[in-house]
Amino acid sequence: MFAINKENGHATFMPYATTAALKADARFKQAWLNPNSTEVQSLNGTWKFHYAPDAAKRDTAFVKNDYNTAAWDNIDVPSCWEMKGYDKPVYVNVDYIFEDDPPYIKLRKEYRGKVDPNPVGSYRRDFDLPANWDGKRVFLHFDGIYSGAYVWV
Repeated sequence: MFAINKENGHATFMPYATTAALKADARFKQAWLNPNSTEVQSLNGTWKFHYAPDAAKRDTAFVKNDYNTAAWDNIDVPSCWEMKGYDKPVYVNVDYIFEDDPPYIKLRKEYRGKVDPNPVGSYRRDFDLPANWDGKRVFLHFDGIYSGAYVWV
């Protein structure tokens, strides 16, 4: 299984209430700017974060509504957890860290040890949607998850 309740791949579009609102946004002429639209709510900022060096050590109870994340660290989103001090950054300028054994992908033993790790970062953020979004289709867009994610709303 590849995905559940996932939209098909497509270009990222930012919604605006009107054409006039689109043209009034500085992003209309400078596409690299963050959108200023009443139809977009950014979740960038500080999230609660828990790092586990392998999947067996991840905290699976955090999806419960009443779960207390007070003992978790804070992390900026967007960011890269390796660059925030969790795990070892993977930087390749000479050789890949993977063995050449298609179709299998295994880390080289000298990289981290005898067992292929599968580190897990768990993120949590509470937020409220604007009241005027009630009844609208709302899309959650992550612009930086590259290997896999489970999302609970």
